Amino acid sequence: MSDTVHPPRILVLDRGFVLIARCPDLASVALYLECTEVRCIRSWGTTEGLGQLVAGPTENTKFDAVIAREVIPVRAILRVIDVEAGKWKKLYPQH
Repeated sequence: MSDTVHPPRILVLDRGFVLIARCPDLASVALYLECTEVRCIRSWGTTEGLGQLVAGPTENTKFDAVIAREVIPVRAILRVIDVEAGKWKKLYPQH
């Protein structure tokens, strides 16, 4: 991966996994998406569904431990949600 710091994005994967990670725009990749600072969102902690997390995690959102780098097959990605990076500064301070 280049030295570019990508914005955080929510990735909905097959088999029910939902991740938040720094990754490039999906349109710029072919077979695999290389992500950094990957966290599985264990519990959304929302009252209005996953879309509520665009504006940042709630106090009830729960995450698994961070994974430094992960390569995800594009075929496993069902949905990519851009988030308001400034609202995620606690977990992703650089942008």
